[in-house]
Amino acid sequence: MRIIFLFILVVGGFSRIGAQGTLQFNKVVLLESSQQSCAQCWTVPANKVWKIQAVAGGPNSGYPQMVINNKTLSYLANNSNNSANILYPVQMFPLWLPAGATFGFTGMCSGCNIAFTGIEFNVIP
Repeated sequence: MRIIFLFILVVGGFSRIGAQGTLQFNKVVLLESSQQSCAQCWTVPANKVWKIQAVAGGPNSGYPQMVINNKTLSYLANNSNNSANILYPVQMFPLWLPAGATFGFTGMCSGCNIAFTGIEFNVIP
C-alpha cells in the first residue's frame, strides 16, 4: 500500500513540472478591420492567451490570408478539381496565440471588411 502511495506522490509531482499556468476566461475578442492589408494589426497582451475561433469577411473579401508573427497562413484553399476555381475554407480553428504574438491579415479587396472572433484568457501562474 505504501508503494502505491509513493508512486502516486512521485508521478503527481512530476506531472506538474511542465505546467505553464492555468487559463482563466477574461473576455470575448472581436478583431475587425476594413484595411486591405495589416500584417501586425493586433498583438496578444502580456500574460494573456487568445483562442481565435472563427473569421468572417464581406461583401466579397477577395483572397484574404492570416499573418501570424509576420508569416502568412492561408485559411482558404483552391479547389483545383473544379473548373470554376472555387475557394473553400481550410479547417484551422481554433487557433491559439500566446502572449506577444502578432496577428493580422493580407489580401483583402478594397472596401471589404474582415472580422476574427475569439476568447482572451488570463494566464495564472
